[in-house]
Amino acid sequence: MARRRFPEGLIVPIDRLDEQGYGVGQVENRSIRLKNALPGEQATARILKRRRTELLGECHVWQNPNELRRHAPCEYFPRCGGCSLQHLNYADQLAFKTEGLLRELETCGITPDRLMQPVAGPRFGYRHKARLSVRYLQGEMLVGFAETLSSRVGRMDACLNLAPRLSALIPHLKARLSDLSVAQHIPQVEVAAGEQAVAIIIRHLAALSRDDEEVLRQLARSQGISVYLQAGGYDSLQKLFPLTEDDLLSYSINGFGLNLQFHPTEFTQVNPHMNCQLVADAVASCGDLNGVRVVDLF
Repeated sequence: MARRRFPEGLIVPIDRLDEQGYGVGQVENRSIRLKNALPGEQATARILKRRRTELLGECHVWQNPNELRRHAPCEYFPRCGGCSLQHLNYADQLAFKTEGLLRELETCGITPDRLMQPVAGPRFGYRHKARLSVRYLQGEMLVGFAETLSSRVGRMDACLNLAPRLSALIPHLKARLSDLSVAQHIPQVEVAAGEQAVAIIIRHLAALSRDDEEVLRQLARSQGISVYLQAGGYDSLQKLFPLTEDDLLSYSINGFGLNLQFHPTEFTQVNPHMNCQLVADAVASCGDLNGVRVVDLF
């Protein structure tokens, strides 16, 4: 089958950002969306995908750079698909998201009388849960997020957005998973961190040998983490190490004397710092709640 060829060297005038943070422009009446592009720039497009009448891609070269542009601090941006706005100042990212919220409210016929200041948190190291893709390719183990507009796993050894303990695990996961006899049958690893503990869930499509399990136990011991195995759905989950009854991670809600516990498979906000602030702001906005129970529902 002939490989699909995309137009090369397109110069795209960027008009706006879409809801995903991609720069949007048009060339010859065809819509083009580019990662790492900002309004007002003339972006040189690297087209990666066609979706109906739309072209999607990324850019590394631009003319007339937007004054809001900043150097992306992550060496894997924009090829990594884990995030999309590192080339925009943080304050302007908040403004961009505020505008998106207002547009969504407008579609529902809602016009706020006033807006609170956006809640901001740590710029990096905030993400405490993630699902990382895994691919064993020609003797190399890849662990990370998929590349932009692709199912390929990016080559990476760290992630600025992950909590430091989770980011630091990536090289160890690459080394140990490549030692497994079923290395080609590991599609993903979920990672989750509480305030005190870290757990990982290894999805495997072939049975692990006893030697494989020992390799993973050594990983758990050396990194001080819990390791779970998942052969199918979540109902197939088995804890490999350590074999204790305490399977819960947790984080505290400051000011309320609460310690929220969760299993590594359960939903919780990936950004506990932001979650704590939002809870505090929501409760404070309710006024005097002395003796009243407040419930946080998802």
